[in-house]
Amino acid sequence: MDFPHWAPKELVERYHVIAAGDLTTEEEEFRAAFERVLLSPALRKTWEALARSSADSEKQDAADAHTVRRSNAVRRSGAWHVLRRAEICLDEWRNTPKKTRSEVAEQLDRIEHGARNLAVALSELSHDPLYLQWHRLLSQEETDAVIRAFHPDLVAAFTRRPMHSTNAPIQALDAILPSLSTLLLRLADLANDADRDRPRDLPRKMHGDGAQRTYFIKVIGTEFFMWGVKTPSDIAAFCSLFLDDLDITSDLVRKQLPEDFTQSKS
Repeated sequence: MDFPHWAPKELVERYHVIAAGDLTTEEEEFRAAFERVLLSPALRKTWEALARSSADSEKQDAADAHTVRRSNAVRRSGAWHVLRRAEICLDEWRNTPKKTRSEVAEQLDRIEHGARNLAVALSELSHDPLYLQWHRLLSQEETDAVIRAFHPDLVAAFTRRPMHSTNAPIQALDAILPSLSTLLLRLADLANDADRDRPRDLPRKMHGDGAQRTYFIKVIGTEFFMWGVKTPSDIAAFCSLFLDDLDITSDLVRKQLPEDFTQSKS
């Protein structure tokens, strides 16, 4: 397939890689979305704006001593970054349990109380190392992977035993990592601090007809904002083409995103 000259080169290359393979149903949907966003003249200015934003970001990184070491793979063009995020977004939605706000809050409460209770139970058995040693929770394959990852000097520092000693890597693992009860208490704190009002980006009506559309606009709109593209019409055009959904308009984007995300009236 031939694409217009303004279509981002890295996206065209990625399209041909995807199209060349045996595609699953989800991959076929993504390939079709690729075609829509790469062939639409409505996105030409959007791709150009993302390219400029990406170039500006790379220049800024090059001038920043703290970010010079960043991998070039992370700083690829905004066009590919946004499209990749769109692909991930659809996967996230398919795999996200469709919980209401009250259901999420209830589950977080159960996690917090359950983690604290289990932490207390473990601490009361601290005299018996059977209940606190990390390596007993690992499969043999996972244990072997840990052993391969350890550097001999690190093992020696924590165990005063050479790497070839049978139990040395395992003892080093147990010495480095915090106890299970400590991690459970941290998990309880995380659950307690979590936002019980509404998970970020999730629509209020998780089972509504437009729930996926709302989620997609919120996630992709945020990505566009990060790359300096804040025009509602640009965001609406991308989301509409990608999802093949003609009901996504500039007005809908304004309703779904914070006001400071959509500064333009176009």
